[in-house]
Amino acid sequence: MKNFVFFILFISFTALGQIPTGYYNTANGLTGYPLKTELKNIITAGHNPQSYDALYTLYATSDNDDYYDNGTQTNTILDIYSENPAGADSYNFGLTQDCSGVSITQEGLCYNREHIFPQGFFNSSANPTPRHDAHHVIPTDGFVNNGRANYPFGEVGTAQTTYANGSKWGNSISPGYTDRVFEPIDEFKGDVARMMLYFATRYEDNYNDSSWDNPNASNYDPRDGSQNRWYEQWFIDQMLIWHAQDPVSPREVERNNEIYNFQGNRNPYIDNPQYVAMIWSGTGGSGSGTLFPTLSGTYVDINGNSIVDAGDEIQYTYDIANIGTTTLYNLRATSPLGTFNPGNQVASLAAGQSLSNPFGTFTYILTAADATNSCGCITNQLLLAADYNATGTNGTLNVASDDPNNFTNNDSDGDNLPDDFTIVTYPNGGSGVAGDLFISEYIEGSGNNKAIEIANFTGASVDLSNYTLQISTNGSGSWASPRALMGTLADQDVYVVTNSQASDSNIIAQSDEAVSSAPMNFNGN
Repeated sequence: MKNFVFFILFISFTALGQIPTGYYNTANGLTGYPLKTELKNIITAGHNPQSYDALYTLYATSDNDDYYDNGTQTNTILDIYSENPAGADSYNFGLTQDCSGVSITQEGLCYNREHIFPQGFFNSSANPTPRHDAHHVIPTDGFVNNGRANYPFGEVGTAQTTYANGSKWGNSISPGYTDRVFEPIDEFKGDVARMMLYFATRYEDNYNDSSWDNPNASNYDPRDGSQNRWYEQWFIDQMLIWHAQDPVSPREVERNNEIYNFQGNRNPYIDNPQYVAMIWSGTGGSGSGTLFPTLSGTYVDINGNSIVDAGDEIQYTYDIANIGTTTLYNLRATSPLGTFNPGNQVASLAAGQSLSNPFGTFTYILTAADATNSCGCITNQLLLAADYNATGTNGTLNVASDDPNNFTNNDSDGDNLPDDFTIVTYPNGGSGVAGDLFISEYIEGSGNNKAIEIANFTGASVDLSNYTLQISTNGSGSWASPRALMGTLADQDVYVVTNSQASDSNIIAQSDEAVSSAPMNFNGN
């Protein structure tokens, strides 16, 4: 019998690296854009860019793929466009398998140096040059890098191209932008966000550099032409979401340390993730205001089968309170998980006023992975933006929701209000317990490559001798050819029945019982 493998998402609120003593001391007590400017001063001092070719030498340690795969791939490069955090990679690159002299016609041939902030938008020969800055220049598959082109990062609606690990590009569904975007997998969204925000900080003085492209020259350039906010508001909103959704990982900390040894400066948003909200929670202008959103959720068994399974929902309720002294405008909401229907925007909210569910019905539909995750829970948060004036020209406030039933009182955005993640647990102990065995996978391959997988999530071992497997030919409704099962199926284990004439080695390797006749001679109907 085969074991299920579970992948657990740990939410980290703090990441500590080898930060030199006193490195950030001059930033203490600052918030907003003054904090951003002081961080720029800190990470500029001591920054000693190395040669472009030297990046290849750095990658052997900074981007060595020893973080995933149980540390077994110490001689390969970690490429965020091919890495599969949950299993085997589709392909791997050796440490020296760069794209020099290679005709790049498909994925998996070689890796090259990708500028997370596109090189096409800045002067690559300027001094200082972002071209050599390892904090935003990473090794990625050359074919995917070419496919990404100069598209900004964002959430994809309909994908035009999807790559090996699920990275994709297509039309944007990030609020405020409708052109093409590139979306990495969830595992690396926070990494990308912190690299982009580093770039906006380290090179904030280049906001009006005449040797760089004009920010308005391309719709794909996310810059807004300002020194402070630096990026357009939709892009800041998206980066804040990804930063919150994918917290700093040990892999990022390790890479930050390697780059510090290489070029003498650090990414402050890896060392101190709270700086992100402290800078961009009120993005520019002289306006002021305070919002306090709360988010609660309830698990709903949509199909009424008393089993936590794919298609069930978390249905949320939320309240938005303006607890400041000024009216706020153009309120909009996003969330790492779920959708709003119909997704309204609120034109204004006066001081002292509150709204319940103003953006429409908010739900999240469980996936198969959610239904069987080890915590039996969904962690989510509402991310809210509001402008200080009706035209959006006097700055924007960004805040995160609080779980009113959680008294940890985390304050990630520095506004002196709690913003704990909302955690909704499932019933039956929150572990996706099923009332009975169920068929979890069906394979109808070529020839006799057929298999049925039976899963046990009942919370206890099950005697299979009490069960038979039968077939209903052509959907007739009558069940025939019963095949008695045998043995004991442990909780969270599966039993695989295959056609004995199967030729596919992958199917044969998974077989617990091979059957030469019905019910394993089905043909898909």
